[in-house]
Amino acid sequence: MKKFNNIGLVIADVQEYAPINILCEKYGGVFSEQFGDKLSVFEYKNKGGSVKISAVLCGIGKVNAAAATAYLIASAKCDAIINSGLSGGISSVRRGDYTIGTEYIEHDFDVSPLGYKKSFKPDQDCYIYKPDNTLFEAYSAIEGIISGVMVCGDKFVGSDDEKKQIKKDFSAVSCDMESAACASVCYKAKVPFIAVRRISDDAGDAAADSYISMNNLAEDKLINVVLKGIDNLL
Repeated sequence: MKKFNNIGLVIADVQEYAPINILCEKYGGVFSEQFGDKLSVFEYKNKGGSVKISAVLCGIGKVNAAAATAYLIASAKCDAIINSGLSGGISSVRRGDYTIGTEYIEHDFDVSPLGYKKSFKPDQDCYIYKPDNTLFEAYSAIEGIISGVMVCGDKFVGSDDEKKQIKKDFSAVSCDMESAACASVCYKAKVPFIAVRRISDDAGDAAADSYISMNNLAEDKLINVVLKGIDNLL
């Protein structure tokens, strides 16, 4: 598989980022702040080799995620980007499942009053983004991981009606608030990308309580899956 030298991690939430703090200390890394975001840089090692990891705590939402991704590519010189976080389950997944995206789409991008279909971006050659093949193969090799369309938008999806509409429009596996924004920046910069996410809730009427209860645990389970994929690259 292709060797990456500096992998950037984009993580939105403080609790999701908590395991990164532990990893950075374990590997003797460096903490800093870049454009208001926390940055942790460390050399991750396993039996196969090592790779530099630059992880940003970007804050929730598409703008934050896109800005962090651009920083990791342009300033930190990352040659691959991974987005990691919790997601709402739309179809074919259960709470606790791990997912990777086959496509990334902004479900809330809508200029349909101008005659375009939902999520289409006028004057751009792409609005449905694909993961990098090498990254996708590395994560597909992890037992139990589920692949499918990931959608994202600047709204926490927490109603049965919204969930049904997203399923109808996109046949999505999951929804989140960052993945497609990261993918869009990576597409323009021609940098390999994948999102690796864990299902915290069913995106329905009871989603908020389910999400909060998992997020508050600040577990390392998702980061360990992210590291398993990186292991497969080394």
